[in-house]
Amino acid sequence: PAGSGLMGSFGEGMPQVLGVAELGLSATGLVGWQLLHDRLTQENGVRATALAPPGRLFLAVASEGGENVPALDGRLAGLWKGALRPASSAEVAAAAHRCLAVLYGDTAQAAARAAAAAFLPTLPTQAELLGIDVAQVNKTISALPPWERLTRFARGASPPVPDQSGRKGSVRKSRSPRRRGR
Repeated sequence: PAGSGLMGSFGEGMPQVLGVAELGLSATGLVGWQLLHDRLTQENGVRATALAPPGRLFLAVASEGGENVPALDGRLAGLWKGALRPASSAEVAAAAHRCLAVLYGDTAQAAARAAAAAFLPTLPTQAELLGIDVAQVNKTISALPPWERLTRFARGASPPVPDQSGRKGSVRKSRSPRRRGR
């Protein structure tokens, strides 16, 4: 399932794949990011993090291991598809509360919020986070592309090439010309 969006170097080594999706920079985007992060990181060996260049919000999903890059990419495609399922109101509320704790928690988190303010010019208020609309979060999540259309980077083992040593060639051998009797 390694699609056209997969870039990287293939050869030896442990397979590693990283996919990146952009979410809207808003309270809905932040809660959607948290929800996807929570769902994806429940899986063994899957990591997710935020990338927030000024004015934008990305979710980076990474994993390593498995037989080869296409197998790992296929595993992540399945996990991504499952993560994009509609969220319940309880899931959205839990994700909103986690965002609230990160942005408006203790002194250390308040310092982190102040530092992040330069990168998140639309920092949501507590009221926006607690009043988040489940339908809007589901709309944000459902608008994300399938895994195969995300920008993805990989390195590591490619799939084994099938052994063709016992296979007959595809060119038909002609018979040697017979000498006709004289």
